[in-house]
Amino acid sequence: MKNIKKLIIQNLNKRAIYYLIRKNSKELKNFWKLGWLDNKARYSKTFLGEIWIAISVVMLATILGAIYGDIFGSLGDGDIKYFSYLAIGITLWNNIADAMSIGSKFILDNSEIILTTNHTLRSMYLRKYCFLMQNLLIGLSSILVFVAIFNTELITNYYHLFLPLLAFILFNLIILLIFSVIGCVIRDFAELVPLLTTIIFLSSPILYPASKLKEYSWIANYNIPYRALDLVRRSILTGEYGVVKTLMIIFGELIILGCLFKIMEKYRYKFALWCD
Repeated sequence: MKNIKKLIIQNLNKRAIYYLIRKNSKELKNFWKLGWLDNKARYSKTFLGEIWIAISVVMLATILGAIYGDIFGSLGDGDIKYFSYLAIGITLWNNIADAMSIGSKFILDNSEIILTTNHTLRSMYLRKYCFLMQNLLIGLSSILVFVAIFNTELITNYYHLFLPLLAFILFNLIILLIFSVIGCVIRDFAELVPLLTTIIFLSSPILYPASKLKEYSWIANYNIPYRALDLVRRSILTGEYGVVKTLMIIFGELIILGCLFKIMEKYRYKFALWCD
């Protein structure tokens, strides 16, 4: 009798887990579709549409690479082209800057929806971040094609990209959430974000190699957005990132996201009323 009860409980647990996985995967598909519709709406009046995401990143990296390539020279032993270093850094940084910018205005722009509908904050955030993630994947995939042309030996490092990229994606979602709360509490924060992103960008080894900082290398070490960016870039350029360390980062990010979503859902109306 005990064995039968145990089997029934195990079967019910398996069904519950399967149901949750199926439900969450269906929700993510819906958020992804809605994010894609936002992207299509953004480029609806252009001929090339979403292709502009790839074109803008490639053009920016090419122009900046031509200007700064001679100034900063080669990287390390010269095997890694400056274009590869810069293009990957610019693409990843654009996504961080977009998350900061959109996050700082998110609750301000959606306070009415939060107050008048039953949509969960999680669904609203995930829809917006699917939009950002699609921009990242389109831009990064196009850049990796050009990196493969300039540095063919780096293609084998693409296999190491999954975990660092996952950590980067989760980090940007955290940025989106945190900046939305700060933007709600501090009304003028959205106006300061462009200045903040510019300062972080110029003080980070994105345009220039980290070795150029010399005695100021501590700036890069304590620059959290740069560390998230560098984790992905380093995995592509060198194939080294530390599997255990990255898994620990991902685990920590998931805990932070769970806590943030729970707190924000609990006090959603207070946040919205502050911004209304």
